[in-house]
Amino acid sequence: MKVFTAFLDLLAAYDSIPREKLWRHLQKIKTPQYLRDAIQTMYTGCLYLLIDGDKTSEEVVPNKGSKQGCPLSPLLYSLYTNDIDRFLTVQRGAATALDSVQVPHCDYADDIALTSNTAECLQFQLNKFHNYTRFKGLKLNTDKTNVMVFFSKDTSAIPTFTYDGTPLELVTHSNTLDSVSLVMEVCTQQLRRWQTI
Repeated sequence: MKVFTAFLDLLAAYDSIPREKLWRHLQKIKTPQYLRDAIQTMYTGCLYLLIDGDKTSEEVVPNKGSKQGCPLSPLLYSLYTNDIDRFLTVQRGAATALDSVQVPHCDYADDIALTSNTAECLQFQLNKFHNYTRFKGLKLNTDKTNVMVFFSKDTSAIPTFTYDGTPLELVTHSNTLDSVSLVMEVCTQQLRRWQTI
């Protein structure tokens, strides 16, 4: 059975999170108030100066993005994007060894792979993901996003996939594949754990 996979690259994922939307999302997922207050305090009153030799920029007060190098940033990103399942359709995900389980996406940090068993379903998921990025204030880097079809010897009959009207490259090897291989292994382990429940 073919597995159609879109390897998605969000443009400056950590840097582009709209902070007001992040605060609302943390409240929506019932993050305790004292934690929300502590996190918001870390981001309140921040300003940046760019210094290049003897040149200094004007002060910039950011209203989006997580802090560079902060150990909390990956967690904030993961929490912010933990509602992706509301937009993607599980029934259009790739089949697994378990009859009742389909996997519409695999995530690892800001690497996302959409999976499906038909070209039509993958295009549907790409359209849904576009709605998701608009809702979240994120942008997809279509230059670094590509599609790969596993278990298919003939790629001549594969349609062109698009994201918001932009054609995506069809590849036989993805640079994102190493990260996604790790994601697939984690998904496999999770499925095995579910089998024992």
